[in-house]
Amino acid sequence: MKFTPLAQRILTGAALAIGFVIIFFYMPPIVFSLSLLLLLGLILIFEWLQLFKPTSRSFWLLPFFYLFIPIYLINMLNIDSLYRWLIPYLFLTVALHDIGSYIVGKLFGTHRIWPTISPNKTWEGFFGGYLITSFAFILILWMQGKTTSFFTLFGWTGAICTIATIGDFFESWLKRRAGIKDTSPLLPGHGGLLDRFDGILFAAVLFYLFREQLSMLLL
Repeated sequence: MKFTPLAQRILTGAALAIGFVIIFFYMPPIVFSLSLLLLLGLILIFEWLQLFKPTSRSFWLLPFFYLFIPIYLINMLNIDSLYRWLIPYLFLTVALHDIGSYIVGKLFGTHRIWPTISPNKTWEGFFGGYLITSFAFILILWMQGKTTSFFTLFGWTGAICTIATIGDFFESWLKRRAGIKDTSPLLPGHGGLLDRFDGILFAAVLFYLFREQLSMLLL
């Protein structure tokens, strides 16, 4: 059976979400740490060579800042029982904004943010995804019986969505520079692992640096 690109995107996204839930919530933290290590290895083996030649300086230097540090910081959150539960919010925020931006952008997007780098991303999609993410978190916090100011919640959500979008643009710029559409075919409907986790890599730094403030807001 041949699936449409949208169907592939939905099925792959659902599989990733289910895998995350099983690994994070039902297995020891060491399993999630090993999954991060596996993610790093797969990116380096199957995707990094698509972006840079081994003879280039960026091939060796950029992974330290772009891959190693963010994944290390996520792992530091994972092994800290006080802040470990920020990780689902990291993944959920980026995923909600991606999904919201995709839907709103497809329906109403006309003003492109940076057409030479990522022609499908629009301002309508960005702000639509931002509002969807913000209201989703209002609902989540309300269901948990927590109260916070809308200003604080919308501010943090905006910061996270913005950082994640910058990460998305950075990865798109790397692909444009390399002359490729996707970093790999590992995730049907999404492209490569970097195509899926680019925003998370950037947002992870924000989550770690402001883990205390975010834990007071979310946990």
